[in-house]
Formats: sequence, C-alpha cells, structure tokens
Amino acid sequence: MTINRHFVMRFLFFILVLAILLFATGALLAQIEARSGDHVEINNALPDMAFFAADDLKITAKSRDDIFAAGGDVSINGAQADHMIAMGGDIIVTNVAFHDLIVAGGDINLVSGAVTDDVVAAGGDLNVQSEFKIGGSALITGGDVTIDTPIGGELRAAAGRLRLNANVEGNAHLTGDEITIGPNVRIGGLVWLFAYILGMGAVITRGGKALAAVA
Repeated sequence: MTINRHFVMRFLFFILVLAILLFATGALLAQIEARSGDHVEINNALPDMAFFAADDLKITAKSRDDIFAAGGDVSINGAQADHMIAMGGDIIVTNVAFHDLIVAGGDINLVSGAVTDDVVAAGGDLNVQSEFKIGGSALITGGDVTIDTPIGGELRAAAGRLRLNANVEGNAHLTGDEITIGPNVRIGGLVWLFAYILGMGAVITRGGKALAAVA
C-alpha cells in the first residue's frame, strides 16, 4: 500500500493543531503560530511556541519559546529557539542556536550551530559534524551514525554502524554491530561497549585496531 506524502503531512499538522486546542487557551492561543502547506518558509520572529508542517519546510525563524516542525524535507538554517522539535524525511540543521534539540527522521545532518544543553536524535543515516556544538548530553540512535563533535556531557549512542571521532566529557554508552572509536578520542567518564548484546559478527575497533569481536 502506498501512503500519500501530502496526506501524511496534513495528518501531522492536524495532530499539532489538536495539541494546541487541547493545551492552549486565551491569550496563549492568540500568540501561537501554526502553518502548513506544500512549501512553507518561516523567517519571521515568533512571539510564542509555533507549529509547522509541510512537504518542503524551511525554518530560519527566531523564538524565545519552542518550535515544532514536521515535513518531508526539513531545512533549519539560522533558527533560534528554546526547544526545537523536528521530524521528517530528510533533515538538515545549520547555524542554529537552541537550548535543546529533539529530532527524528530518515537522513539527519547536523552541520553547524550550538545546542547549549541536550540533543536527542534518531534517524536512518545520522551525521553530527564537528561544527555542531553540543554543550550537554546526547542520546543518538540510528542505522548509520557518525559523531564528529565533542559531547559536553554523557553520550548514549546505538546504531548498526557507529563511529565516534570526538571527545566525550562524561560517560559513554556505545551499542552497535560495528563500533569504531577514533584514535585520539578521550572519554572523561566510564565507557560501556555493549558487545555482549550484539549479534553474531559484531566488531569494536579503536584507532584501526580491533578491541573485541563477537564470533
């Protein structure tokens, strides 16, 4: 069965609007912004929390509150918010400033910007590049995950193929069929490498040298 992408976006927007009607009343409701469509671009200042859904969604807006976004292709560039919550097919995040980030999608590329506290990310292919700063902890899961930026707190990461190429200030919990830790990576806390729960043929390497393998 084929699911119409446009229908899915409309349905997601309906859920977001329903949440507004359930939890927001009076003056708060008057300030909330919500928008949907095939192609939506948000570049204005947002006085309160905002909800957006589109097949092609671009967000460059600035808010002191939270932004919720859902779309097929989601581009978040130069945006600012307290909490940014996004879900979509392909998501790219550049030059942002958030307190917390929660993101889920097919392909996720966190390119540049800063999250002062925590990041929660789940995707098929997920890349956290070196110019994307994470001040707090990170919970990251996906099929193919690469982490090239330092983690300011604890890291919990799980993936079919997991590559960690940057320092972690706190503890590191790493789970995957293939776990690769870069040769210069420093982990400030304890390290848990969950080889014992992996499938047959799982491999853990550091600096190109095998640390463990599940036969």
